[in-house]
Amino acid sequence: MDKLTEESDEEITLSPELDFMENKLNQIKNYLEKQKKAALDAEQRKNDLVVYLAHDIKTPLTSVIGYLSLLDEAPDMPPEQKVKYVGITLEKAGNNI
Repeated sequence: MDKLTEESDEEITLSPELDFMENKLNQIKNYLEKQKKAALDAEQRKNDLVVYLAHDIKTPLTSVIGYLSLLDEAPDMPPEQKVKYVGITLEKAGNNI
């Protein structure tokens, strides 16, 4: 039974009179190895997705923060320029909705 959980390509071997059991155990071992690989692949895909999503969210967020900082730091900014920056900020924020 320990060989079922071992990480090796070595097949389980039993005495000739237990061939039927040997075949079944090797099938189970192969199935478990495939399931483990599938789980690891799914975990990697999930991690990749999180990285891509974080990047896609961070890029426009950086622009939005930049323009909002400009508006915050310059209270005496001309109204036309404020309108322009607010428009750009809304555009950057709206691109991911």
